[in-house]
Amino acid sequence: MNPYQILGLQQNSSIDDVERAYKKLAFQFHPDRNPGDAESEKKFKEIQEAYDRIKKPENFQTENTFGGGFNSPFDIIFPFFNEDPNVTINLTINVQEAYFGINKTIQVPRKTPCSQCMGTKFSAFSTCSTCLGQGAVKRAPNVHIRCRDCHGNGKTGTKKCEKCHFTGHIKENTELSIKLPSGLKDNSILRLQGAGHQFREFVGDLLLKVKIVPCGKYYLANDELCINIEAPLSTFISGGDIEITDLDNDVIVVKILPQTPSGTKLRVKNKGMLLPNSENRSDLIAIINVQVPNITDINMLVQLKNLGI
Repeated sequence: MNPYQILGLQQNSSIDDVERAYKKLAFQFHPDRNPGDAESEKKFKEIQEAYDRIKKPENFQTENTFGGGFNSPFDIIFPFFNEDPNVTINLTINVQEAYFGINKTIQVPRKTPCSQCMGTKFSAFSTCSTCLGQGAVKRAPNVHIRCRDCHGNGKTGTKKCEKCHFTGHIKENTELSIKLPSGLKDNSILRLQGAGHQFREFVGDLLLKVKIVPCGKYYLANDELCINIEAPLSTFISGGDIEITDLDNDVIVVKILPQTPSGTKLRVKNKGMLLPNSENRSDLIAIINVQVPNITDINMLVQLKNLGI
């Protein structure tokens, strides 16, 4: 067998690449996540053997057995396959914060290894009676199979940890400072690697689902920055200039043509959200609506009616 090919890697891949590929595939095909699936179980065994052949090739060349202790990545992730290592948080910001970008301090509810049992779930251990502490059993000359009873550790737990109630972890809120970049889209998902749950040495990610809400007259529609502007009825009838103050606090003058209908959308160039991977901005969409008529507007309507307009 080619262990690198089974893990989807090139022959010259680094040990870090091997670790990442192994953890990802082992998590995907572990029998606990695929109960009753014979193909997944077979695939999982192939992945495990491929990893062992790369990390400990001597076990497949001599009669040496696996070492004891808790150093195998299998031991790291085995107890936690039924748990999602990632943490997902819903974060709400307003459109002004999305426009400029903002620093936020958030509380992340994380699971971290129990300080008493170090994530093993047990506070006391004994030598495995099946493999006699070797972590592997001999099946044929030069062939050793990982011990199923101790999962290759050479030890089995004899007393459940009372501090973590046999979960292997404790729950805590971690304060985290994050920087949200300018130009975020509504419902964006940001991934912060290594900020999720920690199960021994296996650490998940933090997923931030960002919801952007309106700020004053500004809001997002189809990822475009929009503003609602009201103008007198007389401006819609006769035409004229109106002023728009953008989020940079710049005043922009736009011209309204005579007999412009209410609800007209005007584009203000380069005053919208920051474009991805660029220093340029999209357009600001200004929706011009008629103000509630005042006495001047009413008098104008009466005059127009008298003129037959």
